[in-house]
Amino acid sequence: MKNTDQEQLSSEEEVIKKCVDWLITTCKYKSAVPACHPTDITGTDAEGNKMYIEVKATKSQGDYFGAATLTEWETVLKDEKKLKFVIAHKQPSNNNKTLSGKIKNVKYKFYMVDAEDFYKISTVPPFKVNFNIKKTELDAAKNREKEGGIPHLAIGERRRRKSTIKFDKEIVQLLSDIYKILRNPEQLKILKEKIVELNN
Repeated sequence: MKNTDQEQLSSEEEVIKKCVDWLITTCKYKSAVPACHPTDITGTDAEGNKMYIEVKATKSQGDYFGAATLTEWETVLKDEKKLKFVIAHKQPSNNNKTLSGKIKNVKYKFYMVDAEDFYKISTVPPFKVNFNIKKTELDAAKNREKEGGIPHLAIGERRRRKSTIKFDKEIVQLLSDIYKILRNPEQLKILKEKIVELNN
C-alpha cells in the first residue's frame, strides 16, 4: 500500500488491519491476512475463491489521485477477477489526536473496486525512475562546503532489490523506445506479435 497523502493517516499496518476486519465482517470473506507480495492482503471470499486485495488510503475530501505498481497489476494476468482494489477513505474528525499530537482512533470507510473498473480510471505516465541518496553522502557534501569546496555529492555503489533493474543510459533509451511503442497502436500490435513469438 502506498499512501498518496500520508499526513494525518494512521500507519499502513493499521489501515490494512482495519481493511482485513472489514473484508471478514462486511464482505463475508472466509479469510483475509496481510501480505507483502504481490498485494497488501490475500484472502478467500465467501465463495471460496482466492483473492488479492490492494489497499489505497486517502484523506482527500475531493478527487483522489493515486498509483498502483505493475507488481500489483500482474495478478490480473492469471485471472483479473481475483484482483480487487479497496479505497480506504479516512473520515474527517477534529477529535482524533492525543495530547502529544499523535493520531488515535482513525476511522475509515472502505470501498471495493473490481480490476475491470480500475482499468477505466488508470493511465500509464512516462516511466518513473526511483533513486535514493544516503544521509552520509549529504553530510560529507556539507563538510566539503564548510571547508570552502563545492558541495558535490560523491555517490557510492548501491545494493538494489532483486525486483528492480540496474539503471544506466541503455535502459534510458530502451524505456524511451518502449513507451513510444506503447503510445503507437500500429507499433504496439507488432510488439505484441513479437512477444508471442519469443514466448513460444
